Amino acid sequence: IGALAQHPTKQAVDEGTDTFDTIEYLLKKGPRNNGRVGQLGISYPGFYTTMGLLSRHPALKAASPQAPVTDWFWDDDHHNGAYFLTGTMGFWNDFGQPRPQPTAHYPDGPQMPTPDGYAFYQQLGPLKNVDERYFHGRYKHWNDLVAHPNYDAFWQARNPRPHLRDLKAAVLVVGGFNDAEDLFGTLNTYQTIEKQNPGLSNRFVFGPWVHGGWSNGPGEMVGNVAYGPSPSLWYQQNIEAPFFKSYLKDDQPGAAIAALPEATVFEGGLNRWRTFDAWPPKAAQEKTLYFHQGGGLDFRAPTSGLDELRVAGVNFDFDQFLSDPAQPVPYTEATAPSMT
Repeated sequence: IGALAQHPTKQAVDEGTDTFDTIEYLLKKGPRNNGRVGQLGISYPGFYTTMGLLSRHPALKAASPQAPVTDWFWDDDHHNGAYFLTGTMGFWNDFGQPRPQPTAHYPDGPQMPTPDGYAFYQQLGPLKNVDERYFHGRYKHWNDLVAHPNYDAFWQARNPRPHLRDLKAAVLVVGGFNDAEDLFGTLNTYQTIEKQNPGLSNRFVFGPWVHGGWSNGPGEMVGNVAYGPSPSLWYQQNIEAPFFKSYLKDDQPGAAIAALPEATVFEGGLNRWRTFDAWPPKAAQEKTLYFHQGGGLDFRAPTSGLDELRVAGVNFDFDQFLSDPAQPVPYTEATAPSMT
């Protein structure tokens, strides 16, 4: 990840240099521009936005990586170290289709033999069968995932976080705490930029959204959980639009949003936005929640203060259940092969 502003050889080219060249082109060819450029992207385009920061082009004044893919091992493909087979196979079956030339049509991926996701994966067998039966060597990223099942040098070399230094543009990192794809990227992009760029304008928004949910709907519901009237609209009107307007249009870039807090985070349950001067909040304390009988949760460990808790009527008999992949317990209404 060189992201050099000057790239004298074909090898010294990456998303950062592509951004630099694109900005140069837009400034020269774009009509009626004021010489200031902003960049925004969600998910994979969020990765492009992060990499665009590394262009360090002087005209790039504001950038917003939103739910950005950041580390290709931890984002999307692995969740806390566990391989995310259903989501990964379904996603790359579409997204990973080779497109050697520009096209207006999304190529169809291999068709699965059944719409029943549980039945499909029970019948699939070992992981090697995915490529042998369906992908046939066509998807490079899938092959890389299978060839590098651990966080080895291959993945570490593709991690942009160590390079997020000496950034010039103001940054607004956005994500949702119901994001099943790129929660890692959202949190770690913000924290890395904050740590490695003292004094840079770097703000954080964390709402009640699914992946990209702030851009394609009101964000009022996730499943049957309600979050109140349009958190998405509130964010767009009070944070995103003022952020870009200030840095791209105002005579004094950044001045109009000087009072915008460092972190704006939605509190579920009470369904309100809260603001903080740091994230995590400076006064935050890490605590452990323990499982208790009957689906209960408690900050008290089941093995501490037993006599006192028994007097209070708390029973510490354990629950048990059988986990049998051949007879799975459904947890979602849809069980497609690409389910997430």
